[in-house]
Amino acid sequence: MKILLLWILAPVLGAALAAAAFCLLTFVLTRLGEKRVGAGPGRLMAAAILRELPVQFLFFVFMLGKMAFGPKRERPGEGANPVILLPGYLETGLAFAAIRSELERQGLTCVVFSQPCFRDLQDQCDRLERFAHDLLLRPDAQRLHLVGHSMGGLLARQLALRLGPHKVGRVVSIACPHRGTRWAWAGVGRNSRQMAPRSNYLRELEIRPPAKGLLNIRTAHDNLISPRLNAAMGPADVVIESGWGHNGVLFAEETIESVLLHLNSTPSGQPAPLLQQTDRSIKL
Repeated sequence: MKILLLWILAPVLGAALAAAAFCLLTFVLTRLGEKRVGAGPGRLMAAAILRELPVQFLFFVFMLGKMAFGPKRERPGEGANPVILLPGYLETGLAFAAIRSELERQGLTCVVFSQPCFRDLQDQCDRLERFAHDLLLRPDAQRLHLVGHSMGGLLARQLALRLGPHKVGRVVSIACPHRGTRWAWAGVGRNSRQMAPRSNYLRELEIRPPAKGLLNIRTAHDNLISPRLNAAMGPADVVIESGWGHNGVLFAEETIESVLLHLNSTPSGQPAPLLQQTDRSIKL
């Protein structure tokens, strides 16, 4: 019985230690790599670390499953404006658990498009484009919305530019390395190298105008985008300053409410009736 218990606990404890070590290392080195220390009070940094640790552990466990069994395929439900959720590097649909739950509670149709682990980003976007076209062929589909985290934000921007505003409505990027991250060196695969600062992929994406209807959400305590300002798009960014890391920010109330508000806004920027019926307040 003890041996069986050890067989069960050993991988869990190993994953927990690996996730904790990686999490602490990224926070420390990213903080040291900043030219100026502008991450706010130490208590907020401590809060970001404590929130990131359990999220990093869960992401690490599910990442191993994705690497072992491949990405999970989803069948989208019916909806006039489906929302495609795009996880980041090595992530699974778990990353969008909180955001998806709230969007579906508001009546929006969501589908996670998960990619193979190490595939080239141009190839990933080709696959995503075919998936998007299949969605748009459905008689009930009008336009798509895109929400991407980290690497998924780059794919969301690229697909929106390919399809244009007549096929893509709203685009949200969350903790996205728009101008790259030094942590790309720690990854494996061509897609990781494409997220390095000044990569050819990012240069080609940067010279094109931003997609219409783009909302960029970033966190002041990001531990995986170094320097942190490489996640910035402009003065209209939503900056989460309440102590959330790169992955944990997906579960922040400010993030969820910002995504919901943006997807339910009209072209003029006013909230749609669907959102006005809620009693949730925006706290930014």
